[in-house]
Amino acid sequence: FFDVVDNNRELVSSEQKDAVHKFWDWAERQGASFNWGTGAIYGTFSPLFSKQFNRSFLTISLDGYTKINYGHLDQYPSEARRLRDTLKKHLGDTQPKLTDIADNDLLHTFPAITAKDIPEFVDVVVQALDEFMEGGSDSGE
Repeated sequence: FFDVVDNNRELVSSEQKDAVHKFWDWAERQGASFNWGTGAIYGTFSPLFSKQFNRSFLTISLDGYTKINYGHLDQYPSEARRLRDTLKKHLGDTQPKLTDIADNDLLHTFPAITAKDIPEFVDVVVQALDEFMEGGSDSGE
């Protein structure tokens, strides 16, 4: 995964590489374990915070495509709402597909920030994720 991220400039720009590493570093600081996935072309990693959640709420592709897995928080609906609201607080109106989701649709939604856009937004998203993780989980509802 990181061999491609770090060395294949045809698939991953240097800005996207930096974004992927920022997400990885953030997840490590948060004490995550990692699930690895593969797609037809792109590999992914999903940080898992097993003390708080039973599934990952974030998936990062090697090019930085970043999926928010609200649907993986289906056992924690208040946490899914808090994640959406925290992202909205930090991103404002810049990523409505991530933040402007009705409560009744949220737990069935897996929106993403495109690989092209992630270099611009990675720092703000990481700040939002820091705030989200500081809030903790209410462990079930």
